[in-house]
Amino acid sequence: MIGFKNSVLSNVKTRADGEVFEESDFAKSSYKSIFFKVVFFLAVTILSGFSWFFIPVDILYPILVFSSIGVFLALIINIFAPRVIPTSVLGVIYGLSEGLMLGAVLIVLNEVPEFQNIGTLAVLSTLVIFAVTLLLYLSNIVRATNKLRKILFIFLISTFIISIFYGIFSIVLEIEIDFLEIGICIAYILIGTIMLVIQFDQAESIVLGNAPKKYEWEVAFGLFVAILYIFVNLLRLLIILANKKK
Repeated sequence: MIGFKNSVLSNVKTRADGEVFEESDFAKSSYKSIFFKVVFFLAVTILSGFSWFFIPVDILYPILVFSSIGVFLALIINIFAPRVIPTSVLGVIYGLSEGLMLGAVLIVLNEVPEFQNIGTLAVLSTLVIFAVTLLLYLSNIVRATNKLRKILFIFLISTFIISIFYGIFSIVLEIEIDFLEIGICIAYILIGTIMLVIQFDQAESIVLGNAPKKYEWEVAFGLFVAILYIFVNLLRLLIILANKKK
């Protein structure tokens, strides 16, 4: 996912142009600042979601289309051209776009009696996963090793391929396999959880490496994306389970 080169983080003493840093030259990264930056991104997303109470319904689809494009571009730019736009700006664009999409989904779900509490349950479940993962990381039970990163890569590619084949299969044959959909959702939630572990490691690296505070935005954005990724897939899983109970 979004990350840094460990060789840079282990000893951040030089600027990009080779100029040597003195420790007094910059404010150093801290866990507290990273936390508040994540909260900032989440607040942008939540406020964006609530904006649907003031947006006319007749422009729903154009806004959702532009929001989808915003999410895609923010991620692509951050991965392949991170220096083009500051990560803080990308995070706001991503948060605004995701907030609009999730807000629309939750409003629609709230109109269906069976789905009215799904949004709240997804939020609480995301908080539990985040807290448990952080506790396991701080207890050194789970660490972001190279083996874990390889597992994440293999898991991500495999689940993505399975999702594509299942999507084609369900469209062509018009058949939905509930247990496979549930399994795919659980797999994506596990992927998001591994992303969290890796981002915790990135946060620890920049703080212990005395990196400049500008790197906090990149770590905060990585955590933010992982949290939303888990939330979206939890929401999807809960919708599938609720449909089965009908």
